[in-house]
Amino acid sequence: MAIFLNKLQNYSIARQLFIYFLLIGTLLFGGLLLTLSIFSQDFAKLALKQSLNGIAQDMEGSLYVDAQGIANVDDSEIMLKWGFDALYSNIAYRLIDPATQEVVLRSEPDEARGRLFDDIPDSMAIGYANMEINPEKSIAVFRLETRLDKTTYYLDVARSDLLGELANEAVLPAVQDFWKLAIIFCFVLFLVVTFIAVRLILRPVKLVSDSVASISPERLDQRLGLRHVPTELVPIIDALNLALTRVEKGFKQQQQFVANAAHELRTPLSVLSNRIELNMPTSELKPQLLTDVGNMSRIVEQLLDLARAQNLIVSASENADLVVISKDICTLLVPLALTKHQQLELNAQCDEAPVKISAGDLSVVVKNLVENAIKHSPTGAGITVSIDKASISVEDSGPGIDEEDKYKIFERFYRGNQSALNGSGLGLSIVEETLAKNDAEIAVSKSKALGGSMFKVSFQV
Repeated sequence: MAIFLNKLQNYSIARQLFIYFLLIGTLLFGGLLLTLSIFSQDFAKLALKQSLNGIAQDMEGSLYVDAQGIANVDDSEIMLKWGFDALYSNIAYRLIDPATQEVVLRSEPDEARGRLFDDIPDSMAIGYANMEINPEKSIAVFRLETRLDKTTYYLDVARSDLLGELANEAVLPAVQDFWKLAIIFCFVLFLVVTFIAVRLILRPVKLVSDSVASISPERLDQRLGLRHVPTELVPIIDALNLALTRVEKGFKQQQQFVANAAHELRTPLSVLSNRIELNMPTSELKPQLLTDVGNMSRIVEQLLDLARAQNLIVSASENADLVVISKDICTLLVPLALTKHQQLELNAQCDEAPVKISAGDLSVVVKNLVENAIKHSPTGAGITVSIDKASISVEDSGPGIDEEDKYKIFERFYRGNQSALNGSGLGLSIVEETLAKNDAEIAVSKSKALGGSMFKVSFQV
């Protein structure tokens, strides 16, 4: 049992509730079926006892006193209904004067043999009694006290056990089958209602879950509403809203710190570069220092780009042309490719390709992708920029990207070759942040044409 309960904890709340209700329903309705099977005979006896009471009530309404002052019965319907005239050895009635203990009226003919009341004493208590005549025979009797013309009488109705057994054999199986079907139907109905109830109970949880899932780093200002939420979930939602407030505050502080630090570093780096260029005498160390300062300046610029991408507010009306932007970026970066004797090719499948992104953001994306391909491809490599109506692909003939690194390359400051100092590891992070803000997607795969890596960006149109 403990193993079952431990395993059950791993299931969803909906499944746990349904299983619990299923167990409860099985025990409840199974107990009803078992009770019906065990006590069906008792139920039958109770039903037959009530039937005798009903017969006595019918008989009482048919009794009357005739003109001669003799008690009699209007048997026009009673005989037909209960069969006293045909089954007198199995069902019978009699009317007794308690003052004289004389039977003044009876259903059996005087000449009949085996009359039912021959074995029953005249004196007995009012109500129901089951009299055992011998081990093989018992008679059920119901005595009712009634008044006719200011005279009190005892009305007795008797039924033999043979008739009772015949009734049980005829009626009881049908009653049992009916109750079994009724219990099974109720059990199925119980399961259906339980399933619907569990779904309705957990619907607010699903709504809260969807609301939480819709909150992204770009939408940290959102909060969970309390409308139509059960009281039990209110403390959880309040705690989540407080946590979101703290996360939003910390995220904004981090963004502001990066932007401020990068902005403050731009001026001293520019001053340092000018001093080295103008004041330092020519030596082997001078170009190395200028290169180092240039790398530092580039990292600062990329940090600013990253901060701008994180704080980006997208306008749905902004559009940019992939062809125009890509031509400008490739023209700008051709000298960088020529220094490594690389061949940079632009292949546009259409004259214009408007997509939903601002010109500045698109320039940042294309520039970082092409620059990344130039820097990480060897001398003499080929680089192709391909443009379709809603996508751009940048392929190279470099070493490619391992399968396990396809997700790491978008992490900040990640570099495949950690010993290399010619990259900051921020370019692809900036690309991913910018694309996420504009509902665009980027995919990394192997270039079939050039053999290296291929970055393909798909935009909204």
